[in-house]
Amino acid sequence: MHAILGRIEKLIRPPQCIFALSCPTPWSQRWSTSLPELPLEVWLEIFEFATYVHRSATISPLDPFILTRVSNNVMGTNTLLLAMRTKLSLSLVSHAWRRAALRMLWEHVIILSPARACAILAVLQARPDDSAVGHNTHRGHGLSTRHIEIYTHARGAQHLSFLQTIFQILQCCPNLRTLSGTWCHTLPIEFLKGISKMYDHKLQELYWNQTGDHFSSNNPTFGPLEFIGGFRALRVLDIGSFVVHLAEHPKPSSAQNVSLPLVQNLIASTNSRSLGLAANISLPALRHLTLIASIGYPIPTNSLRSFLKVHGPSLVSVDMPSPPITMSTDVEPRLLHINPDTFLDPDVCPNLTTFTFPMTSPPIGPSVHPGIRRIGLRGISTRDYTLTN
Repeated sequence: MHAILGRIEKLIRPPQCIFALSCPTPWSQRWSTSLPELPLEVWLEIFEFATYVHRSATISPLDPFILTRVSNNVMGTNTLLLAMRTKLSLSLVSHAWRRAALRMLWEHVIILSPARACAILAVLQARPDDSAVGHNTHRGHGLSTRHIEIYTHARGAQHLSFLQTIFQILQCCPNLRTLSGTWCHTLPIEFLKGISKMYDHKLQELYWNQTGDHFSSNNPTFGPLEFIGGFRALRVLDIGSFVVHLAEHPKPSSAQNVSLPLVQNLIASTNSRSLGLAANISLPALRHLTLIASIGYPIPTNSLRSFLKVHGPSLVSVDMPSPPITMSTDVEPRLLHINPDTFLDPDVCPNLTTFTFPMTSPPIGPSVHPGIRRIGLRGISTRDYTLTN
Protein backbone atom coordinates (compact mmCIF):
# COMPACT_ATOMS: atom_id res chain seq x y z
CA MET A 1 0.00 0.00 0.00
CA HIS A 2 2.81 2.42 0.87
CA ALA A 3 4.50 1.65 -2.47
CA ILE A 4 1.34 2.49 -4.39
CA LEU A 5 0.87 5.77 -2.52
CA GLY A 6 4.50 6.71 -3.20
CA ARG A 7 4.09 6.18 -6.97
CA ILE A 8 0.86 8.20 -7.01
CA GLU A 9 2.68 11.11 -5.25
CA LYS A 10 5.41 11.11 -7.90
CA LEU A 11 2.84 11.20 -10.67
CA ILE A 12 0.94 14.09 -9.14
CA ARG A 13 4.02 16.21 -8.24
CA PRO A 14 5.23 18.32 -11.21
CA PRO A 15 8.69 17.48 -12.53
CA GLN A 16 11.61 19.63 -11.28
CA CYS A 17 14.94 20.24 -12.92
CA ILE A 18 17.89 19.30 -10.74
CA PHE A 19 19.70 22.46 -11.93
CA ALA A 20 16.87 24.81 -10.96
CA LEU A 21 17.73 27.55 -8.42
CA SER A 22 15.57 28.43 -5.45
CA CYS A 23 13.87 31.80 -5.50
CA PRO A 24 16.04 34.47 -3.85
CA THR A 25 14.83 35.88 -0.56
CA PRO A 26 13.59 39.47 -0.94
CA TRP A 27 15.72 42.16 0.69
CA SER A 28 12.82 43.21 2.88
CA GLN A 29 12.69 39.73 4.42
CA ARG A 30 16.45 39.48 4.82
CA TRP A 31 16.68 42.55 7.07
CA SER A 32 13.41 42.11 8.88
CA THR A 33 15.07 40.23 11.75
CA SER A 34 15.04 42.44 14.84
CA LEU A 35 17.81 42.74 17.39
CA PRO A 36 17.86 40.31 20.32
CA GLU A 37 15.71 41.37 23.23
CA LEU A 38 18.38 42.04 25.85
CA PRO A 39 18.29 44.45 28.79
CA LEU A 40 20.12 47.73 28.26
CA GLU A 41 22.56 46.80 31.03
CA VAL A 42 23.65 43.72 29.07
CA TRP A 43 24.16 45.75 25.91
CA LEU A 44 26.19 48.27 27.89
CA GLU A 45 28.49 45.51 29.17
CA ILE A 46 29.00 44.25 25.62
CA PHE A 47 29.74 47.74 24.32
CA GLU A 48 32.21 48.50 27.10
CA PHE A 49 34.02 45.23 26.44
CA ALA A 50 34.22 45.96 22.70
CA THR A 51 35.50 49.54 23.18
CA TYR A 52 37.79 49.04 26.19
CA VAL A 53 41.01 51.07 26.23
CA HIS A 54 43.20 50.79 29.31
CA ARG A 55 44.38 54.39 29.10
CA SER A 56 40.79 55.65 29.21
CA ALA A 57 39.77 53.40 32.08
CA THR A 58 42.65 54.07 34.48
CA ILE A 59 46.13 55.56 34.81
CA SER A 60 47.29 52.62 36.89
CA PRO A 61 50.04 50.68 35.07
CA LEU A 62 49.32 47.21 33.72
CA ASP A 63 50.70 44.16 35.44
CA PRO A 64 54.25 43.77 34.03
CA PHE A 65 53.76 40.00 33.80
CA ILE A 66 50.97 40.32 31.23
CA LEU A 67 52.18 38.99 27.87
CA THR A 68 52.92 41.75 25.34
CA ARG A 69 52.44 39.67 22.20
CA VAL A 70 49.60 40.52 19.83
CA SER A 71 46.41 39.26 21.43
CA ASN A 72 43.30 37.88 19.77
CA ASN A 73 41.25 39.34 22.58
CA VAL A 74 39.15 42.35 21.63
CA MET A 75 40.45 44.18 24.71
CA GLY A 76 43.99 44.04 23.37
CA THR A 77 43.44 45.62 19.96
CA ASN A 78 41.63 48.88 20.63
CA THR A 79 43.00 52.39 20.43
CA LEU A 80 41.40 55.67 21.42
CA LEU A 81 40.51 56.47 17.81
CA LEU A 82 39.04 53.05 17.01
CA ALA A 83 37.05 53.00 20.22
CA MET A 84 35.66 56.46 19.48
CA ARG A 85 34.59 55.41 15.98
CA THR A 86 32.87 52.31 17.37
CA LYS A 87 30.96 54.37 19.92
CA LEU A 88 29.84 56.82 17.23
CA SER A 89 28.62 53.93 15.06
CA LEU A 90 26.69 52.41 17.96
CA SER A 91 24.87 55.69 18.54
CA LEU A 92 23.30 55.42 15.04
CA VAL A 93 21.67 52.00 15.46
CA SER A 94 18.68 52.69 17.70
CA HIS A 95 17.45 54.99 20.44
CA ALA A 96 18.35 52.52 23.18
CA TRP A 97 21.84 51.99 21.80
CA ARG A 98 22.26 55.73 21.39
CA ARG A 99 21.61 56.31 25.09
CA ALA A 100 24.22 53.70 26.00
CA ALA A 101 26.75 54.97 23.43
CA LEU A 102 26.40 58.60 24.52
CA ARG A 103 27.13 57.56 28.07
CA MET A 104 30.34 55.87 26.94
CA LEU A 105 31.31 58.75 24.66
CA TRP A 106 31.49 61.11 27.62
CA GLU A 107 33.32 58.78 29.99
CA HIS A 108 36.75 60.00 28.77
CA VAL A 109 37.06 63.66 27.78
CA ILE A 110 40.30 65.00 26.29
CA ILE A 111 40.86 68.77 26.28
CA LEU A 112 43.57 69.74 23.78
CA SER A 113 42.97 73.45 23.19
CA PRO A 114 40.88 76.42 24.36
CA ALA A 115 38.58 76.06 21.34
CA ARG A 116 37.90 72.42 22.16
CA ALA A 117 37.29 73.31 25.80
CA CYS A 118 34.67 75.90 24.83
CA ALA A 119 32.93 73.39 22.55
CA ILE A 120 32.84 70.75 25.29
CA LEU A 121 31.48 73.23 27.82
CA ALA A 122 28.75 74.35 25.41
CA VAL A 123 27.53 70.77 24.97
CA LEU A 124 27.66 70.02 28.68
CA GLN A 125 25.57 73.08 29.50
CA ALA A 126 23.14 72.87 26.56
CA ARG A 127 21.95 69.27 26.52
CA PRO A 128 20.91 67.61 29.80
CA ASP A 129 21.49 63.91 30.21
CA ASP A 130 18.45 61.61 30.06
CA SER A 131 19.44 60.05 33.36
CA ALA A 132 19.63 63.38 35.19
CA VAL A 133 16.78 64.18 37.51
CA GLY A 134 15.94 67.00 39.86
CA HIS A 135 18.64 69.53 40.61
CA ASN A 136 21.28 67.61 38.57
CA THR A 137 19.55 68.26 35.25
CA HIS A 138 21.80 71.20 34.34
CA ARG A 139 24.93 69.03 34.44
CA GLY A 140 24.02 67.16 31.27
CA HIS A 141 26.39 64.54 29.92
CA GLY A 142 28.93 65.45 32.60
CA LEU A 143 27.26 62.95 34.90
CA SER A 144 28.80 60.18 32.77
CA THR A 145 32.33 61.61 32.73
CA ARG A 146 34.89 59.55 34.66
CA HIS A 147 38.23 60.70 33.22
CA ILE A 148 39.31 64.18 32.07
CA GLU A 149 42.65 64.66 30.34
CA ILE A 150 43.98 68.21 29.94
CA TYR A 151 46.84 69.49 27.76
CA THR A 152 48.10 73.07 27.61
CA HIS A 153 50.40 73.03 24.59
CA ALA A 154 48.01 74.87 22.26
CA ARG A 155 48.06 78.59 21.60
CA GLY A 156 46.09 80.55 24.15
CA ALA A 157 46.36 77.92 26.88
CA GLN A 158 48.22 80.37 29.11
CA HIS A 159 45.26 82.74 29.33
CA LEU A 160 43.09 82.89 32.41
CA SER A 161 39.94 82.40 30.34
CA PHE A 162 41.12 78.88 29.41
CA LEU A 163 41.50 77.93 33.07
CA GLN A 164 38.06 79.37 33.81
CA THR A 165 36.56 77.22 31.05
CA ILE A 166 38.32 74.12 32.43
CA PHE A 167 37.01 74.87 35.91
CA GLN A 168 33.46 75.17 34.58
CA ILE A 169 33.85 71.82 32.81
CA LEU A 170 35.01 70.23 36.05
CA GLN A 171 31.96 71.66 37.81
CA CYS A 172 29.76 69.87 35.28
CA CYS A 173 31.41 66.51 36.06
CA PRO A 174 30.58 65.63 39.68
CA ASN A 175 31.33 61.90 39.22
CA LEU A 176 34.89 62.38 38.00
CA ARG A 177 37.29 59.65 39.15
CA THR A 178 40.50 60.33 37.16
CA LEU A 179 42.14 63.69 36.44
CA SER A 180 45.18 63.98 34.18
CA GLY A 181 46.81 67.37 33.70
CA THR A 182 49.86 68.47 31.72
CA TRP A 183 50.60 72.08 32.51
CA CYS A 184 53.12 74.26 30.67
CA HIS A 185 52.36 77.48 32.51
CA THR A 186 52.06 78.70 36.07
CA LEU A 187 48.69 77.95 37.62
CA PRO A 188 46.98 80.41 39.98
CA ILE A 189 46.66 79.32 43.57
CA GLU A 190 42.90 79.94 43.42
CA PHE A 191 42.59 77.43 40.55
CA LEU A 192 44.52 74.76 42.45
CA LYS A 193 42.54 75.37 45.64
CA GLY A 194 39.28 75.16 43.73
CA ILE A 195 40.14 71.78 42.19
CA SER A 196 41.39 70.42 45.49
CA LYS A 197 38.23 71.50 47.28
CA MET A 198 35.89 70.30 44.54
CA TYR A 199 37.24 66.73 44.46
CA ASP A 200 38.63 66.38 47.96
CA HIS A 201 36.70 63.17 48.70
CA LYS A 202 35.76 62.11 45.14
CA LEU A 203 38.88 61.87 42.96
CA GLN A 204 40.46 58.40 42.92
CA GLU A 205 43.32 58.78 40.41
CA LEU A 206 45.55 61.79 39.79
CA TYR A 207 48.25 62.42 37.18
CA TRP A 208 49.92 65.83 37.53
CA ASN A 209 52.63 66.90 35.08
CA GLN A 210 54.06 70.22 36.25
CA THR A 211 57.58 71.48 36.87
CA GLY A 212 58.78 73.64 39.70
CA ASP A 213 59.20 76.63 37.40
CA HIS A 214 55.44 76.57 36.76
CA PHE A 215 54.30 76.19 40.36
CA SER A 216 53.82 79.45 42.22
CA SER A 217 55.84 79.83 45.40
CA ASN A 218 54.39 83.15 46.52
CA ASN A 219 51.68 81.70 48.76
CA PRO A 220 53.02 80.75 52.20
CA THR A 221 50.06 78.53 53.12
CA PHE A 222 49.52 76.48 49.96
CA GLY A 223 52.27 74.44 48.30
CA PRO A 224 52.66 71.15 46.41
CA LEU A 225 52.14 69.07 49.55
CA GLU A 226 48.98 70.92 50.45
CA PHE A 227 47.63 70.55 46.93
CA ILE A 228 48.18 66.79 46.62
CA GLY A 229 47.17 66.18 50.22
CA GLY A 230 43.76 67.68 49.53
CA PHE A 231 42.63 64.63 47.53
CA ARG A 232 41.89 62.32 50.42
CA ALA A 233 40.20 59.58 48.35
CA LEU A 234 43.07 58.90 45.94
CA ARG A 235 43.88 55.28 45.07
CA VAL A 236 46.44 55.93 42.31
CA LEU A 237 48.93 58.82 42.38
CA ASP A 238 51.26 59.63 39.48
CA ILE A 239 53.88 62.28 40.35
CA GLY A 240 56.57 61.03 37.99
CA SER A 241 56.42 64.36 36.14
CA PHE A 242 55.57 66.55 39.12
CA VAL A 243 59.14 67.74 39.74
CA VAL A 244 58.81 70.46 42.36
CA HIS A 245 61.66 71.41 44.65
CA LEU A 246 60.11 71.61 48.11
CA ALA A 247 62.89 73.85 49.43
CA GLU A 248 61.70 76.61 47.08
CA HIS A 249 58.21 76.56 48.58
CA PRO A 250 57.35 77.58 52.12
CA LYS A 251 56.46 74.50 54.14
CA PRO A 252 53.28 75.07 56.15
CA SER A 253 53.02 73.80 59.69
CA SER A 254 50.45 71.18 58.67
CA ALA A 255 52.61 69.75 55.85
CA GLN A 256 54.06 67.09 58.12
CA ASN A 257 50.52 65.72 58.58
CA VAL A 258 49.79 65.37 54.85
CA SER A 259 48.47 61.85 54.42
CA LEU A 260 46.72 59.93 51.64
CA PRO A 261 45.37 56.90 53.48
CA LEU A 262 43.91 55.06 50.46
CA VAL A 263 46.74 55.28 47.88
CA GLN A 264 47.84 51.79 46.82
CA ASN A 265 49.63 52.56 43.52
CA LEU A 266 52.37 55.18 43.26
CA ILE A 267 54.11 56.19 40.03
CA ALA A 268 57.27 58.22 40.63
CA SER A 269 60.48 58.98 38.75
CA THR A 270 64.14 58.77 39.64
CA ASN A 271 64.26 62.56 39.76
CA SER A 272 65.25 63.64 43.26
CA ARG A 273 62.37 66.14 43.43
CA SER A 274 59.76 63.49 42.60
CA LEU A 275 61.18 61.12 45.22
CA GLY A 276 61.45 63.94 47.75
CA LEU A 277 57.82 64.90 47.24
CA ALA A 278 56.71 61.27 47.70
CA ALA A 279 58.83 60.87 50.83
CA ASN A 280 57.05 63.81 52.48
CA ILE A 281 53.58 62.25 52.06
CA SER A 282 52.29 59.56 54.38
CA LEU A 283 50.99 56.59 52.36
CA PRO A 284 49.97 53.89 54.84
CA ALA A 285 48.15 51.75 52.23
CA LEU A 286 50.92 51.88 49.60
CA ARG A 287 51.60 48.48 48.02
CA HIS A 288 52.78 48.98 44.42
CA LEU A 289 55.55 51.27 43.15
CA THR A 290 56.37 52.09 39.53
CA LEU A 291 59.71 53.89 39.28
CA ILE A 292 60.39 55.54 35.92
CA ALA A 293 63.94 56.48 34.93
CA SER A 294 64.62 60.17 34.28
CA ILE A 295 66.79 60.57 31.21
CA GLY A 296 69.81 62.81 31.63
CA TYR A 297 69.77 62.90 35.44
CA PRO A 298 72.07 60.94 37.78
CA ILE A 299 70.59 58.40 40.13
CA PRO A 300 69.63 60.25 43.37
CA THR A 301 70.98 57.72 45.84
CA ASN A 302 70.27 59.81 48.94
CA SER A 303 66.72 60.68 47.87
CA LEU A 304 66.01 57.05 47.05
CA ARG A 305 67.24 55.92 50.44
CA SER A 306 65.07 58.50 52.17
CA PHE A 307 62.07 57.39 50.13
CA LEU A 308 62.63 53.69 50.91
CA LYS A 309 63.14 54.47 54.58
CA VAL A 310 59.62 55.89 54.68
CA HIS A 311 57.73 53.64 52.22
CA GLY A 312 59.99 50.59 51.76
CA PRO A 313 58.40 48.42 54.51
CA SER A 314 54.92 48.66 52.91
CA LEU A 315 55.94 47.84 49.32
CA VAL A 316 54.74 44.51 47.90
CA SER A 317 55.72 45.00 44.24
CA VAL A 318 58.24 47.26 42.50
CA ASP A 319 58.33 47.80 38.74
CA MET A 320 61.14 49.71 36.99
CA PRO A 321 60.25 50.07 33.29
CA SER A 322 63.02 50.23 30.70
CA PRO A 323 64.09 53.84 30.04
CA PRO A 324 63.25 55.19 26.59
CA ILE A 325 66.09 55.11 24.08
CA THR A 326 67.04 58.59 22.86
CA MET A 327 69.66 59.27 20.20
CA SER A 328 70.71 62.58 21.75
CA THR A 329 71.57 61.34 25.24
CA ASP A 330 75.26 61.09 26.14
CA VAL A 331 74.66 59.19 29.37
CA GLU A 332 75.86 55.61 29.51
CA PRO A 333 72.80 53.29 29.56
CA ARG A 334 73.98 51.51 32.71
CA LEU A 335 74.05 54.79 34.63
CA LEU A 336 70.33 55.32 34.02
CA HIS A 337 69.40 52.29 36.10
CA ILE A 338 69.17 51.74 39.81
CA ASN A 339 71.02 48.80 41.26
CA PRO A 340 68.37 46.08 41.85
CA ASP A 341 70.06 45.12 45.11
CA THR A 342 68.73 48.36 46.56
CA PHE A 343 65.23 46.84 46.68
CA LEU A 344 66.28 43.25 47.31
CA ASP A 345 67.66 44.07 50.73
CA PRO A 346 65.30 42.39 53.27
CA ASP A 347 65.87 45.25 55.70
CA VAL A 348 64.71 47.84 53.14
CA CYS A 349 61.67 46.10 51.61
CA PRO A 350 60.83 43.19 53.92
CA ASN A 351 57.40 42.52 52.34
CA LEU A 352 58.52 42.61 48.70
CA THR A 353 57.14 39.69 46.63
CA THR A 354 57.28 40.94 43.01
CA PHE A 355 60.21 42.78 41.41
CA THR A 356 60.66 43.81 37.77
CA PHE A 357 63.69 45.64 36.35
CA PRO A 358 65.39 46.19 32.95
CA MET A 359 67.81 43.61 31.62
CA THR A 360 70.45 46.34 31.19
CA SER A 361 70.56 47.00 34.93
CA PRO A 362 73.62 46.05 36.99
CA PRO A 363 73.73 42.34 37.87
CA ILE A 364 72.08 41.11 41.04
CA GLY A 365 74.28 40.15 43.98
CA PRO A 366 74.48 36.64 45.45
CA SER A 367 72.09 37.36 48.31
CA VAL A 368 68.44 36.43 47.76
CA HIS A 369 65.41 38.13 49.25
CA PRO A 370 63.47 35.48 51.19
CA GLY A 371 60.05 36.87 50.29
CA ILE A 372 60.49 37.23 46.52
CA ARG A 373 58.04 35.12 44.50
CA ARG A 374 58.25 36.69 41.03
CA ILE A 375 61.16 38.41 39.26
CA GLY A 376 60.76 39.89 35.79
CA LEU A 377 63.31 41.20 33.28
CA ARG A 378 62.15 43.95 30.97
CA GLY A 379 63.54 44.37 27.47
CA ILE A 380 64.08 40.70 26.56
CA SER A 381 62.70 39.81 23.14
CA THR A 382 62.25 36.45 21.45
CA ARG A 383 65.26 37.17 19.24
CA ASP A 384 67.49 37.70 22.28
CA TYR A 385 66.29 34.42 23.79
CA THR A 386 67.03 32.56 20.55
CA LEU A 387 70.55 33.96 20.29
CA THR A 388 71.43 33.00 23.86
CA ASN A 389 70.32 29.44 23.28
